Amino acid sequence: MSTNPGNTFRSAQQVNISNVLRVFENDLGPNNRNDWFKFRTNRNRSFFYADLYNLQTNVDITLLNENREVVARSRRKGTQVELIRLGANDDQSPRRPPLAPGTYYMRVSLQANRRQTPYTLRMASARAPRTIDDPEPPPNGGGNGPIGGQRSVLVRDINPGESLGLALRTDFAVLDDVLYFAADDGRSGFELWRSNGTSAGTQLVADINRGPQGSNPRNLTVFNDVIYFSADDGTGIGAELWRTDGTRNGTRLVQDINRGVDGSNPSSFAVVGDTLYFAADDGRTGRELWRINENGQVSQVADINRGGQSSNPSDMVAFNGMLYFSANDGRNGAELWRSNGTTAGTVQVADINPGTASSSPRDLTVVGDRLYFSADDGRAGRELWRLDSANNSRPIRIDINPGQAGSNPTDLIEFDNRLFFAADDGRSGRELWRSDGTTISTRLVSNINTNPNEGSSPAQFAVVNDRLYFAADAGRGDGRELWRSDGTAGGTTQVDNIRRDQGSNPSSLIGIDNVLYFVANDGIRGLELWRFNT
Repeated sequence: MSTNPGNTFRSAQQVNISNVLRVFENDLGPNNRNDWFKFRTNRNRSFFYADLYNLQTNVDITLLNENREVVARSRRKGTQVELIRLGANDDQSPRRPPLAPGTYYMRVSLQANRRQTPYTLRMASARAPRTIDDPEPPPNGGGNGPIGGQRSVLVRDINPGESLGLALRTDFAVLDDVLYFAADDGRSGFELWRSNGTSAGTQLVADINRGPQGSNPRNLTVFNDVIYFSADDGTGIGAELWRTDGTRNGTRLVQDINRGVDGSNPSSFAVVGDTLYFAADDGRTGRELWRINENGQVSQVADINRGGQSSNPSDMVAFNGMLYFSANDGRNGAELWRSNGTTAGTVQVADINPGTASSSPRDLTVVGDRLYFSADDGRAGRELWRLDSANNSRPIRIDINPGQAGSNPTDLIEFDNRLFFAADDGRSGRELWRSDGTTISTRLVSNINTNPNEGSSPAQFAVVNDRLYFAADAGRGDGRELWRSDGTAGGTTQVDNIRRDQGSNPSSLIGIDNVLYFVANDGIRGLELWRFNT
């Protein structure tokens, strides 16, 4: 709403605030440097919230009592969102007492020698944090981020007043342009949630394990227009295979693979054509390769490590019409395998580290007609490898860090028809790299952290709107924040600084259309769901 605030303490505009966030909009400039608002609280409305955004220059907010004593202020640098929370008892921010009953003043102040700027102020007061109505967070476009006025915004504070809202690394899945994930609202434990990118549209799907324990949904994977995942409903069967169509009634147990209390703990899901593959332990043959066909029938593919031992299939991916993965047959160590969905067609591709030692292939990723992964052949350390789609081809090593140390490539992803990943060449630290599959084409994209013996450690890659997004630490004191790259050094830039000086540690990045979703900690609300309009 438009507003007409006073420009002095005495002429402050009287406003009424409640548990519904009220919005006030105005402009500040050289001839009008301060806006003042006045409101009252009673003993039933001790929790207070205010934020200020849509800024084009540095503006602060200050809360004062009727004696002109400062109660709280927010003085963030630049055009960051200003925020005041009282009575929230956040573990991640200084504890501030709730407001006592009385009259209070909110001052919106333009800093010296600043240009004209609009602003949007929101205020609310309630009995407790949970009772505040939660509308859309401050939108992008307010000049609050390093890139073109864009900034990251909170989708919803799912667990208000707590330091933990989401798991630090949660599995995201997208079904019909809706994001699914596991979250803890402080009442139901970690359960299955969904979000359309709005606060109101972020809701619990099903309380699978009723009560505060939570079912801990994991490994969310879309197959045949539903989401498959592992969960523990608390009935004594352990973590088993579940599915959901996005509704409470459509969320159900698929099969109790390991009958008893232990659970089969399904993991490492991958879709190949009309088959969903995963690893599970039935309690008899150990942890082995399983499948679900298009009719929903569950069966074991192969007992790779016979005799009740586990082959521990992992890092599964579809390549060349088959499933490729890492497994240990008990003789050759953990090596590269493939399967066509039959026992006879489940075979070892190569013994990269000969003998009983393991090369432990990881991060299997397909780019064009090549399969990339990291592995340790016992001679060069963990390095980048590739396998061509041609029959009987052998894996080829790409040695980024010559010697035995290895470059330890991680977070492999396809972007712009190339492979992008994080690696350490022994000189620049752990940084962003790319490759076309040859040694000469494998090169450093950007040395983000130029401090000696450090590295930015890029991770959590996701491609959205023709850009590669990731988390990195530039070593400038901002901590680990959100970055993006167009594949060039000049086009690799920081997107936002959500938690200045400490880093918000973005994780679980995923895109829907042109929107990036991720988990981050702003130091106020704990780990919650955020979005960035790319």
